[in-house]
Amino acid sequence: MSLMRGIKTGQIYVPRISTAAANTKHIYNYLNIEPKFNSKAFMKTEKINVHFNKIVECRYFQGMLKGNLQDKTREIYLSQDVDYLKAYIQALKKLKLLSGQFDQNNHVTRSIDHLISKINSEIKAPKPEKQISGTREYIAFISENSNTNEPAKILAALYPCVWIYLKLANYLNKNGIENNKLQWVRKWALYYSSDEMIKDVEIMENLLNNFCEKNSSIIPAVQELIEHSLIHEYNFFESVVDESQK
Repeated sequence: MSLMRGIKTGQIYVPRISTAAANTKHIYNYLNIEPKFNSKAFMKTEKINVHFNKIVECRYFQGMLKGNLQDKTREIYLSQDVDYLKAYIQALKKLKLLSGQFDQNNHVTRSIDHLISKINSEIKAPKPEKQISGTREYIAFISENSNTNEPAKILAALYPCVWIYLKLANYLNKNGIENNKLQWVRKWALYYSSDEMIKDVEIMENLLNNFCEKNSSIIPAVQELIEHSLIHEYNFFESVVDESQK
């Protein structure tokens, strides 16, 4: 997402938003049954924990954690994030268009509009002169899944980005953020661990659960896409560091 994304090592890791929907549990509440896919529970599984720990150890996040990330590296991250966020917004717009067929009371439309508005407000850095590998590959991944015209697949490609930022912010808060020498890192942790961010994650979790309810056969693909998205997060961060060292 924005504010500060970023990193890659020449190695590719392969195991490798306010309160517009304050009560997200009412999204698709007409179903009145337990969802066949529980995104919150899936994100607590060991396989997802492996991806999370890998991202925690990446050079960009370690620079944030230790308070020694170089300004040049952060600037590359912010610039690369511009193209990524624009692709993210386009995917959300596609999701909104596809969701209309079963969007009772416009719950989904309002939720997606909220996310689009939130992400639009984060695009502040200048457009990059070129896209680095981690950016190109991540955007291609999002575009490929948008072209499937399958709401669950689109959201599975997008949701981990929001989820990982909340998790990383919580990690920073539990590991001495008050002593971090970089003021922007302290602000980053505060922003991405806020109640507003928690509600944004819940919006996406509830939407994903209910998209899967409409097409339960897609659940294995959704789980795989979530993992692939986290791999792209890692590679994006690492590629930023690689670029900063050239």
